[in-house]
Amino acid sequence: MKPPLETYFETSNNGVLFLDEIAEFNKKALDALRQPMEDKKVTVSRVKYTNTYPCNFMLVAAMNPCPCGYYGLDKCRCSDYEVLKYRQKISGPIIDRVDIQKNVQPVNFMDLSGHFNGKTSKELRHRVEHAREIQKKRYASIDKINCNAQMTPALIKEYCKLELAGENLLKLAHDRFQYSARIFHKFLKVARTFAGMDGAENIRKQDVAAALLAREMDKEHVEMLVV
Repeated sequence: MKPPLETYFETSNNGVLFLDEIAEFNKKALDALRQPMEDKKVTVSRVKYTNTYPCNFMLVAAMNPCPCGYYGLDKCRCSDYEVLKYRQKISGPIIDRVDIQKNVQPVNFMDLSGHFNGKTSKELRHRVEHAREIQKKRYASIDKINCNAQMTPALIKEYCKLELAGENLLKLAHDRFQYSARIFHKFLKVARTFAGMDGAENIRKQDVAAALLAREMDKEHVEMLVV
C-alpha cells in the first residue's frame, strides 16, 4: 500500500489548484509554488528520506483588487500606495507565472435582469474544445506535451509564427512595459490559443491584442503614481 502523501500527489497531479483570496496567503507559502509551477514537480524532504513527485497543475486564483475591494469604483478610498502594497503580497515571480490576469467588475443591480447578447456557454465550450483538439493533433508525436501552455522555447519558435502586424504590436508592448522573456513566451502561447480558437494558422494582430489584454495588472501598475 502506498504512503498517504504519495497517493495524494498522484491523485492531485494534472489537477486544478484554486486559491481564493490569494493575497491573504502567507507570502513564503506562495513563493514555494514557484518551482513546482516551473518544473511541474515537487520535492518533499524528511529526516530520513527525500522524494520527488509529479506536480503538474493549473493555478487559478482570486483576490480583491484593493484592501477595501472597491478599486475602480467611486466608493473606493484606497490610495495607489495602499493598492500597490496590498498587491505586493504576491511576489513578481509568482505574477510572472500567471498567464492570464483579468479584472472582473461588479454587475450593476439593475443589469442583473437585463438581456445579454454575447456568446453562450455552449458556444464558448465548442470553441475551446475545437482549439484543444487542434493542439492534441499538433503535439500527438511529442512526449509530455499536449497543449500550448506546455510548449518549450523550441516549440514556441516552431508553432508561434507571427504575422507582421502582430509582431509590431508585441514589440510596442515590450518597449512600453519591458516584459521579461518568460512573459514574452506566455504572450505567444496565449496568442497561439486565441488563433487556434478561430482556426487561424498563424498568430494575427488581434490574437496578440487579446493576449496583451489578458494581463491587466501589468497595465495598472504602470499607470499608478505613488508619491
